[in-house]
Amino acid sequence: MTSTSKSAALGVSRAANLPKRFYKDVTIKHEEGGAASLLLDGKPVRTPGKSHLIFPTRALAEAAADEWRAQQERIDPSTMPLTKLANSAIDGVRGHEQTVIDDILKYASLSSPIARSTGLEVTSRR
Repeated sequence: MTSTSKSAALGVSRAANLPKRFYKDVTIKHEEGGAASLLLDGKPVRTPGKSHLIFPTRALAEAAADEWRAQQERIDPSTMPLTKLANSAIDGVRGHEQTVIDDILKYASLSSPIARSTGLEVTSRR
């Protein structure tokens, strides 16, 4: 088997393991404070951790909705970076914000462009 045919076989195998698309319509629901959530056939989208998938702005929700609309016969998370990022933030960070901040500070430079451009006041706890 050539490397091209192996790659093609792996792609077919991977696609067969992806969940089938189960929805037709993707819409946006306005939430409190300017946030927005996604609805698939009128039902709220949930994260893998079963939380509601809510974006802080309508613009982000619209961009994520486009990811869901672009799915074909199978749902491929690798083509949905905004949804994956939101899932990670909601399931992995919410409720653990200080721990995540502390971990970031261990590795982030206090003079990083992000800190300078946002005007963040970063303090070390050493």
